[in-house]
Amino acid sequence: MVRTAIQILNRNPRGYYLFVENNNVDKGHHSGRAFAASTEVTVLEEAVQTATAMTDADDTLLVVTADHSHSMLVAGYPKRGNPMFEKANDMSGVDGMPYTSLLYGAGPGYRGSRPNLTNTDTIDPDYMQEAAVPLTLEPHSGEDVVVYAHGPMAHLFRGNFEQTYVAHAMAYAMCVGSNKQHCDRPVGMCAPANGARTLVPSWCTMVFLCVLVLNNCRLL
Repeated sequence: MVRTAIQILNRNPRGYYLFVENNNVDKGHHSGRAFAASTEVTVLEEAVQTATAMTDADDTLLVVTADHSHSMLVAGYPKRGNPMFEKANDMSGVDGMPYTSLLYGAGPGYRGSRPNLTNTDTIDPDYMQEAAVPLTLEPHSGEDVVVYAHGPMAHLFRGNFEQTYVAHAMAYAMCVGSNKQHCDRPVGMCAPANGARTLVPSWCTMVFLCVLVLNNCRLL
């Protein structure tokens, strides 16, 4: 879908704005299934790789971010190379039973009491990680999420900032709304062929990829 969208939008000589969202990451976490959510993050990574390969960093800004995180956490001390969906290598010092490296703070995985996972296949894609608090759906959490930016105007996305800043930064980069002084330039790439000066950015394309949880993923 990303490849086809870029092929079509590339026909516009003035550039384009493309928004890509992977909502299935959110659905996977809400169902308490870390495998489903993590697998969808790799799908987003493929989308980012496709967009990166099909665009030029000299004239295309790519932004990857999330609107929130989830209550999934990493617990225990698994050894290097231990599968992330497998049980941790140590046992609980309280009840003597194993536990998985990935858990949820709340959600449908609450079981009332600790189950013995010794003979449970926690790598099964449908396995629902344990949760500390019973909820019908696993909830969002409140920590900061990352924003990755690559290409022209990427310097605008540095440091810590309020989430509403992202929209303003993208508007500034695309010469939408106010503060267009940086956009007025002689005709060139992505400008009309009639020779007129026009309010277009010195670069002309933005690809915005959004995933609903992106705390620990290195995509760009």
